[in-house]
Amino acid sequence: MKKILTTLALGLTILASNTLKAEEKVCLDDPRLYTIGNVMNSIKAGEETLPLKLRAQTFLALTPEVRAILGDNILVFDANCTPYQVYNGKPPVKIEMPFELLTTYFKEALSRGDVISARASYQFFRAAPVSIHEAVGFTTKLNLSELEKKTLDALAVAPNVGYSYLTSTGSSNNPREHNSKCNSVRQPMNLLDLYALMGGRITGDKEFIIQTHGYSSTLVTKTRFIRGLEDTVFPKGNDTCWASNPQHTVGVLSALGASFKGWYTSSSIDKDWRAEFK
Repeated sequence: MKKILTTLALGLTILASNTLKAEEKVCLDDPRLYTIGNVMNSIKAGEETLPLKLRAQTFLALTPEVRAILGDNILVFDANCTPYQVYNGKPPVKIEMPFELLTTYFKEALSRGDVISARASYQFFRAAPVSIHEAVGFTTKLNLSELEKKTLDALAVAPNVGYSYLTSTGSSNNPREHNSKCNSVRQPMNLLDLYALMGGRITGDKEFIIQTHGYSSTLVTKTRFIRGLEDTVFPKGNDTCWASNPQHTVGVLSALGASFKGWYTSSSIDKDWRAEFK
């Protein structure tokens, strides 16, 4: 019985130790955040004030007015709960965060016309790495309100990309004219552009191709191609233009660290690309 109790006690000690270690990774905002008015009044009065320790997402959620008053009286946690002293309004290094969280706070800033906070989300932080399968899923355009578009324009970070000409339709007697018309219409910023802006990068398997067939084009990564699966499709937008710009997507993915293996037609893909993976 004594042996059982000793073993149980040892097990509980290990469990408590592991729980404590796990809890050490959970960053908690400074409780003074909930009485932030008192803190700001102390700062305005010139009183010595200990810096507030804040999670990265909380720091991003601060309004410009609050951030301006707090000044450098802020410590920002990274993913490992290491606090970084803010200096001149920004952390000394870019702090890594999940892309979904960064996107949320970026869009919230856009929605209130807050250029300063929107800019902070990509100047002071960087998006965590993702697989190429996740990255190609970011080809979805950003759905923005008029105010959000106006704020984004003020940031001047959206890529100036036109649509591309759908050459495979065979319906054009003047490809140059159609290509000019397609490129004259600006493509809206998508999540992949935003991921690149936020310093993201691709990890793991990085090879992909573009397969053209009929009125659409398909981006296929190496792993999913072997399994007979597609990643994302660029459909026809109208009689002559893609609904998005595959060339631009190739360029962004390559800049993020992916390896583009070329354009393939349905007839050449099995012979050329599949042989490469045998």
